[in-house]
Amino acid sequence: MLDVSDLHVYYGLSQALFGVSLRAERGELIALVGRNGAGKSTTLKAIVGLCRPRRGRVVFGGRDVTGWPPYRIARAGIGYVPEDRRVFRSLTVQENLEAARLPERERADGWTMAGVFELFPDLARLRGHLAGRLSGGQQQMLTIGRALMTNPDLLLLDEPSEGLAPLLVQLLAERVALMKERGLTIVLSEQNVEFVRELADRVYTLEKGEVRYEGRMQDFLASEEIARAYLGV
Repeated sequence: MLDVSDLHVYYGLSQALFGVSLRAERGELIALVGRNGAGKSTTLKAIVGLCRPRRGRVVFGGRDVTGWPPYRIARAGIGYVPEDRRVFRSLTVQENLEAARLPERERADGWTMAGVFELFPDLARLRGHLAGRLSGGQQQMLTIGRALMTNPDLLLLDEPSEGLAPLLVQLLAERVALMKERGLTIVLSEQNVEFVRELADRVYTLEKGEVRYEGRMQDFLASEEIARAYLGV
């Protein structure tokens, strides 16, 4: 479904990605793991069109979408949940969700507002509340729900557990698992390996803008060197 090859991305004169390549098959959950500044967010932004690669390709569903504007990539079927959430603070929960609806992508097996409320019952209870008054965890749920309203074939999640209390992190992991069960393909960037260890099929580690490891999650967890580096054991 997604094939990213040899991405080189710059911010001005500073190079952020050095030949990043990754792939995601339909129905997989892929984890991008690394510390702050490793290039995880930049990789997702390049895929979704917020950063234009100087070199490399992003192929989605057999189409080369490299350099497409974000609105075209969204309409092609890629949803994006940014690290900083960016809810429409002056709109209600329901208005945030409605604003993201793409009628041209609606289908019988797709996501509706009712489906989002079923996935996140808190949002149903708060549907009339202003998004700017929600807690951080509730805003994260809303941002994910808003992305689901576009009925994506591929969902990019950038650091979804950051800043959340442990109980909310566990709740969010359960909801991500439900999205995966529905057949959604997910690429998820995280510093917190514990969050993705039961979710991910395969994992890529990024360091200083380069992929240093690629493999199955069970092999990643079985490696003593990896465990020391990323799990602190």
